[in-house]
Amino acid sequence: MPLYSPSLIAIALPIMTGLLACQKTPDLSTNMPDTNPQTALNQAELPPNLPPASSDQEADIIGQMSWVLSADPLADAQSSLASGAPELIAFSARFKSYPGLSPEEQAQISSKTSDKFPAGSADVLYGEAHSILRRALNDYAKIYNQAIYQALR
Repeated sequence: MPLYSPSLIAIALPIMTGLLACQKTPDLSTNMPDTNPQTALNQAELPPNLPPASSDQEADIIGQMSWVLSADPLADAQSSLASGAPELIAFSARFKSYPGLSPEEQAQISSKTSDKFPAGSADVLYGEAHSILRRALNDYAKIYNQAIYQALR
C-alpha cells in the first residue's frame, strides 16, 4: 500500500510548499503533562496493552506520550479554549497536519489558534509501542481539534 495516495498529495502539496522552509521548533503544550525526556519508563510502568520498548529512544518517547492513554480530549479542548489562547494539535512530519481537520477548516480558524506539537507526533517511529501511542494520539487529536474548531468557527 503506498504511503501517500494521490488525493492526500493533492491536499498536502499546497501546505507543504509554505511549510518546508519555515518549520519552527515544536512547542510542547502546557495542557500536556510535563515529562522529563531524560527519564524513561521502566517496563513495569508501561501500560499493560503496550509491548515492551525496543530501544532507549522508544522508552523515552513512551514516557513522553503515555499521558494520551488516559487523556480526555473534550475536557482538554475546553481547558484550551478557556485559557483564551486555544491551540490546535499539529503533527509535524514531511508536512504539518491537523488530525480531524481539513485544510479548509484549519485555515478558517488559524488566526484564532496557535499550534502545539506533542512529543512523538513526527513521522519517525521507534517501535511497536510508539506506533500504538501515535495512533492513540492521532485519535485523541481528531476529537480535540474538532472540538476546538466547532467552538471557534
